[in-house]
Amino acid sequence: MLSYEDLIVDFQGCAKKIAKFLGQSYPIDFYQNLERACSIDKMRNNKALDPTIAHRTDKNSSMFRKGVIGDWQNHFTVEQNKKFDAIYKTRMKDCDIPIRFTMQPKYNAKL
Repeated sequence: MLSYEDLIVDFQGCAKKIAKFLGQSYPIDFYQNLERACSIDKMRNNKALDPTIAHRTDKNSSMFRKGVIGDWQNHFTVEQNKKFDAIYKTRMKDCDIPIRFTMQPKYNAKL
């Protein structure tokens, strides 16, 4: 299983895992180009991915967020986080999929 956090930390490694799962193999430049094409800035400026581009009044707004790990912490209050944790613990008690909400990646950079 791959997560968004995995992609942020090691995009090319994740892409190689996906290719292997699909029975494919590509040269290193393919993964480098793929990483550039999937960067948050490229996605923000792609009309096919973000239909709000033509209607923006603020050029910094986008349907895409920051592209960083743990940004939810800037939007939840401590009380909201406590409520979420309680609900999550109850509803996901039988789920054995590891979910990470924060982490310290090698770099907290955009894709």
